[in-house]
Amino acid sequence: MPAVLIPVITAAGITGGITIGATTITYASIIAYAVTTAATIGASLLLSQPKKQKGDPQQVTVKQALPPRIRSYGRVKVAGAVGFFEASLGSLYQLVIHGEGEWDAIEEWWLNDKNAAVSGGAVTVLPWGTNITIESHLGGADQAASPMLAAAYPGIWTPNHRLRGLAYSVIRYGWVPEKVFGKVYPNGAPALRVVARTAKVFDPRSGATAFSENPGLCTRDHLTYARGFGIDPSLIDAASFSSFANTCDEAVALGAGGTEPRYRVAFSYELTQEPREVLRTLLQSCDAEIFPTAEGKVGIRGGKWQAPSVTLTADHIRTYRYEQGNDKLAAFNRLKLTFTHRGADYQPVEIDPWEDLDSQAEVGVLAQDLTLQQVPSFTQARRLGKIFSAKGNPRHRLVLQTNLGGILALGERCVHVVLDELGLDDDFLIEKFEIVGDLSGCEITLASLSAEAYAWSTAEEGAPPTVPQDTSIPAPPPDPTGFALALVRTQISSGAWATRVRATVDPITGAPWVTIGRYRRLGSANWLDMTAGDDAWQVITGDALENDVTYEFQVALAGWGGTSSQSISAWTASKTVEVVSDPAMANWLPHSDDPQAWVGVSGAISFGGPVADPLGGTRGRAVTFAADSGNLYGQAVVDGALAGRTFTLSAYVRAPSGKDKIALVAETGIATDANEVTLTSSWQRVSKTVTVSLGATALWLGLDNRSSRGVSDTAAGVVEVFGGMVQERASATDYKSVP
Repeated sequence: MPAVLIPVITAAGITGGITIGATTITYASIIAYAVTTAATIGASLLLSQPKKQKGDPQQVTVKQALPPRIRSYGRVKVAGAVGFFEASLGSLYQLVIHGEGEWDAIEEWWLNDKNAAVSGGAVTVLPWGTNITIESHLGGADQAASPMLAAAYPGIWTPNHRLRGLAYSVIRYGWVPEKVFGKVYPNGAPALRVVARTAKVFDPRSGATAFSENPGLCTRDHLTYARGFGIDPSLIDAASFSSFANTCDEAVALGAGGTEPRYRVAFSYELTQEPREVLRTLLQSCDAEIFPTAEGKVGIRGGKWQAPSVTLTADHIRTYRYEQGNDKLAAFNRLKLTFTHRGADYQPVEIDPWEDLDSQAEVGVLAQDLTLQQVPSFTQARRLGKIFSAKGNPRHRLVLQTNLGGILALGERCVHVVLDELGLDDDFLIEKFEIVGDLSGCEITLASLSAEAYAWSTAEEGAPPTVPQDTSIPAPPPDPTGFALALVRTQISSGAWATRVRATVDPITGAPWVTIGRYRRLGSANWLDMTAGDDAWQVITGDALENDVTYEFQVALAGWGGTSSQSISAWTASKTVEVVSDPAMANWLPHSDDPQAWVGVSGAISFGGPVADPLGGTRGRAVTFAADSGNLYGQAVVDGALAGRTFTLSAYVRAPSGKDKIALVAETGIATDANEVTLTSSWQRVSKTVTVSLGATALWLGLDNRSSRGVSDTAAGVVEVFGGMVQERASATDYKSVP
C-alpha cells in the first residue's frame, strides 16, 4: 500500500471505515498497515532470501585491532576475537571474546579439533593435559573481573575490567620444560572454540527470559534488541508471537523414533550486518513472515498451513492477469539442501535434495541451492525445502485488479480465489497487496499454495546425513605403577627455599599416554592439578607449597578417546608428604617407611611381613640377610650436584634373635663409607654422616651383611628395619616419613 495515503487520509480528518458486506475495515487499520509496513519492515523484506554463506566464519579466532562483535542465537560452536594476549612468569595468557549479550551456559571447550574435557577449569586431554586452564564468563550484568588475569597482572587487570555484556574465556597456556615443549604444544598454543547455549530471550507466554532455540522468540528478541531493529516492546504483538512460538514448539515425528520441535534456530552473526539480513535468516528458519496488525503492532505468522478465511470471487475481481506454472515453466525441480550438522563439528552438510521427478522427466534437472546454516536439524531442513519448493513453483499465478471489496484481503496471509472462467477454486499466497491511490480498488499479486506443502510424513525425511567416524581411539590407559613422590627444593634467596613435589610412575615404552596428578592439603575436599614434568611419566606441583603442611597426592594415566571423549585410568591410592620449613630437616629417601619398596640394589635377601615399628605403627619390615652376601640399598632423590655437600643417613634397626652385626653404608657411586653396627633386640636409630666427594653420581643408604663392608659377623639372620632417612645436615633429626 503506498505510504502517500497516510498523510492524505490524516489531513482529510477521515474517521470510521469501509463496510463491505458484513465486514467493516477501519481507516485506522489501513493507516496502521501502511505505517508498520513502510517504516518498520520494508516492502522487499518478505520477498528476498538471506545471503548465502560458505562455512562458519564464527569458528575462526579473529586477531585484529577492531574486530566486529558477534551475537548468537541457540546452541552454537564459536571461537571469537582476541582481546588480550600477554606472557607472565613463563605462561601465556589469552582472552577470547565469544560474543555480545548474556549467555546461558558453555557446555564444551574445544582446543583445535579436540574436546578439551575441561574439569574444574583444567584441560584433561592429550597432549596438553592440565598445563592449560580455561576460565569462562557468560556476560551477565553482575559479571566480575577475571580472577586469572587479576592474579597474573595485579594492578593492570583491575576489578573494573568486568567486560559486562560480553561472553569470554581466558586461557592460560602453562609453562613446561623445554625438553617436553614440542610434545605438550606440538603446534603452538591451540585455538579455543566453545559449544554454548547462547542468547537468553523473552517469552511472552510465560514472562520469563531464558535460553531458547524457538525461532519466534529469537525473532522477537532481534526486533527489540537495541542493535537489531530496536523496536519498543510495546509495539510487538504478544498474541501473534505467543501463538507462533507454540507453532515452533509443536512436536514432529521422526523416522528414527521420537519427536523434535517443528522449528529451531541456531546461528551467529556479526553486528555489522544489516538488521534486515539477520531477520531474513530468522524468518527463513521457520517459514515465517512479519506483518502489521490492525492496532499498528508488529506480528508474526506462518510456519504451518491455515486455511484462508477470505474468498475473492468474480464479484470482487474487475480484471486479472494469469500465468500457469506447469512443469515446463518450473523455476527449479531439484532443491539442494544444506544445514548445520552438530555431529560434524557444527559445519554445513548437504543432505538429500528435494526432487520434483515429474518435472525432471519433462524438462530435465533444474537445480537450485537452499542453504540453511541456521537450521540444526536435517529433518527440519527437508520440511523447509518442501515448503520452499512449493512456493517457488506455484501451479498458478494471478495479478488481480479488484474493486474496493478486495480490501477484505488486507492483512491476510492467504486468500481463496474462485474464478469459474479459469476453472480456479484454489488457495493462494498473497505476495503483494496495494490499494490504488484513489481508494477505488486494490491490486493483489497471488501465487497458489495448498495445504499439501505443509503436510509431512516420516517417509519424506530422506536419508540421514552420514558423518565419518573417528577410528583413532586408542585403548584406555592401564593403572599406573611405581608411584613415588620426591621433594624438589629451590633456593630463592639466602636462607629461603621454595618446595614443590614431583610425582613419578613407571614409564611404558611407546605408550600414547601421559601422567596426570592432583594434590590437596591433608583433610581438604578440594583437589588441585599438577603440571607436566620433564617427561610423560612425571608431574610436579605448579606452585610452591606451604611449609609445615602435610599434602596428599594421587596420580593417573590419561589418554584421549577421539574428538568427543577422553579416558583416564583409575587414580592411585593417596600418598602423603610433609613440607618442612627447614630444608635440612627434609628426608630425601623415597618410600622411607618400607625397605621392601626402596629403589636400590639388593643381594641375597628376602622380606617377611610387616612388624611393629618404634613409633607405634606396623610399618617395620623383617629382612632376612644371607651369609656374607645380603645387602639392601635405597637411593636418595636429591636435587642438584652432590659434591661438597654433607648428608646424614640413618635408619631404625633391631635383631629379634640370632643376628648381632650389620653395616650401615653410605654409597656415592665412586666411594663407599661403612660403619659396623651392633644389633640388639630393641629398636635403635643408627646414623652416619658423610661429605660427598667430587664426581659422585648418586647417594645411597645401605644395610650390608658383607665382610667387605667391615661386618665382623656375617652370619645369616633376620634384621628388622624401618624409617630410612637421608638429610642434608650434620646429624639426624626426628623421623620424617616420605611415601
